[in-house]
Amino acid sequence: MKNNFIINQNFVVDVTKNTLNNLHTAQETRLEPRIMSLLLLLVENESQLLTREKAIEQIWQNYAGADEGLTQAISFLRKILADKNKSIIKTISKKGYIFEAIITENLPQNAIVLTSQKSFLRKIFTPKNNILIILCLFFVAFLSYYYYQKTKNYGAESPHSYSQELNKGAEEPQNKPKNNK
Repeated sequence: MKNNFIINQNFVVDVTKNTLNNLHTAQETRLEPRIMSLLLLLVENESQLLTREKAIEQIWQNYAGADEGLTQAISFLRKILADKNKSIIKTISKKGYIFEAIITENLPQNAIVLTSQKSFLRKIFTPKNNILIILCLFFVAFLSYYYYQKTKNYGAESPHSYSQELNKGAEEPQNKPKNNK
């Protein structure tokens, strides 16, 4: 099994980081080591019966409370895989589970980067954030227009007033009486 794979073209599993990323909701879920181990065991036995005994033995090492732990772990995996109909992880009563999904392995590294970038962009561009971004853009546009109008008006008055100030400065020494002592 590779370090990264996709379940049903929707969930990117990163085994090294113990994460599962939902590409549609951009939600990243960190998995406990036992839950990741269970997911990997289900994927390795895809479309085959994984008995409760085998899962308990391999993941919980026959721990006394493992039966309840397995039930809770399956419930958690169903929740994060959006498996409300129990069509991905099927329960075979009193026996175990069958994992039915499309697994895409051998992902190029850039595919993982692209999926994480899409997740990041979905987190940023939520409807609430979009409104804030639009308001900020309007504010910047308003300030730019206001600044443009101020400099435009200042520029129109400037040559006139500046030349008048120069003329005043040039005339003042001539109009001052000379002290000849």
